[in-house]
Formats: sequence, structure tokens, C-alpha cells
Amino acid sequence: MRGPAGLGIGLWLLFFALRSEAQSDVQLSQHMFNRQVYNPAVTGASQYVNITANIRDQWIGWEGAPKARILSVHNFFESIRSGAGATIVHNELGLEEQLNVKLLYAYHVRLSENSYLSMGLGGGVLFRYFDRGGVLTENPDDPDFILADLDRKTLADFDFGLEFNTLRFTAGASVTHLTHSAQEKETFFSGRHFYGFARYQIQTGYNWQVEPAFYMQRVKNLTHLELSCLAYYRDRYWFGIAYRFNAGRESESVVPMAGVEVADFLRIGYSYDIHVGGLRKYGHSTHELFVGLRIAKDPARGGQYRTPRFFE
Repeated sequence: MRGPAGLGIGLWLLFFALRSEAQSDVQLSQHMFNRQVYNPAVTGASQYVNITANIRDQWIGWEGAPKARILSVHNFFESIRSGAGATIVHNELGLEEQLNVKLLYAYHVRLSENSYLSMGLGGGVLFRYFDRGGVLTENPDDPDFILADLDRKTLADFDFGLEFNTLRFTAGASVTHLTHSAQEKETFFSGRHFYGFARYQIQTGYNWQVEPAFYMQRVKNLTHLELSCLAYYRDRYWFGIAYRFNAGRESESVVPMAGVEVADFLRIGYSYDIHVGGLRKYGHSTHELFVGLRIAKDPARGGQYRTPRFFE
């Protein structure tokens, strides 16, 4: 599609293809390395200061294709058994733009020598903007595009989550946009999102660890499910694959991913979504880059984790 007419058609096709997704949280492929975006209970999961960034460009080649930029930071405070942090999520989705800024807090309860339960809260603002001037329509008076709340909207936003950790096993559940009912008629806000996550680490010997995992996201009547497995070598290199599908057992994507710990304080990962569902015929790529910084606070501790798990 080339030229103004082609661009207009492309924007419309993309816009309507994205309407259900544009109202949902960004769907990260490497969410296991930045879980606090969906679950505030992850805040303070280690005794390091953790700074994580995700850059996701979806459907490369489409004009106005989704782009997400995510930054999170969190820290654990031993004296009060609590974690504190913040997340910033910026989304561009066709003619829509979203900015979600939250402060996070989690309280960690020690259940035994190597098991913890954390409870977290997140609070901030969710801002959405729609570029109505970019819409090409035969009827400028179409009521779908003259609503006042199509231009911009800002609402208070809250999350809640739980997570249970042992040396090998992690399971968590959370809800985002807690105060937004799924039955709301807001043009921009799709209501509460529910998440579930579980993983188990298997020590195989020969410096290898294998980590199968399950992930679920539900919003309104849409449920996305994911099965994944990552393999770590010498706690420095990792690679794996994820398979994403919906509750109707319709395939969505296969996601290979890989990464490396460049230094004790720096880790980099990359994933590539291969669409296997209804969008596979378009052949457009989805790339995601993960960068994690881990800053030691007390060298006297010898870099030991409060819950000694890789990548926390």
C-alpha cells in the first residue's frame, strides 16, 4: 500500500484490527523478566536495585503498528520487609497513544527458610489520547468519532497482586486496572485484566537449568494462554521458546527467545514473535528487546539473593 490512499486504508485496517488489543495491556513476550509490570507483588524480589526496560515493535511494515516502551525499577528494604518501585508503560497503537505511570509497593512475608509470600499494590494514572484528526472517514458526523472522550482521557489506576516463591517454584496472580469495571462503556478503557503465572526450575546438572512456565491473561471475554520453556547455561546464557494461544485453542504465535548476562550488572535478551494465527498470512515481524540492570547495594553480602533465584 503506497501513497495517501493506501496509507489511509492501511491505517483503517490496522485500527480496526487493533481495537480489541488497543484497549488491553501490552502483551510482552519476555514478561518473565519484568513481571512487576503486571504484578506489583514482584516489587523487591531481590536484594539488588533492579532496572528493567522492554522495547517492543509489533507488525513491522504496517504504518501505525503497535509500539511499546516499558521501564521499571524496584528495590527491597530489609528493615521493613518491603519492596518499592515504579513502572512507566508507553504504548503507541495506530491513532491511539497510552501512558501508564504507577508507584509500586509489596510486603514480603517469610513463610520458611526458603519460601516467601508477597502482597503488592500499585497506584498511578492511566492516560489515553486518540488522534481524531488522523481519521479518514466518508462521514465526519459519524457518532463513533464525535464523542468527547475519544480525544483524551485520564483516570486513576490501581493494581493488586500476590506471589509465592521458593528456591525452585514461583506462582503469582494479579489484577490490573482494579477500579475499572469490565462492563464500563468507556471508549478507551477495557476494564480489569487478570493474570496468572507459574514456573518451576529444574536442575539438570552439567551447568544447565530448565524452567517450564505457564502464563495467563484475561480481559473481558478474551483469554490468552502461554506455555514456555527456558534453558539456562552457567547462569549466564539462556534460550527458549513460548507458544501462545487463546482459550478457544486457536494458535496465536510461537516465540523463540535468547539472551546473555554480559556482566553481573547487565543482561540483554531478544525475542521474535512468529505469528501462526489469523495474522500469519501478512508475514510481518514482531521484535522485542529486554535490557536489565542489577545494582548491588551491599557487597558484604556477597551478592546473595534474599530468595536465591536466577534473574530475580
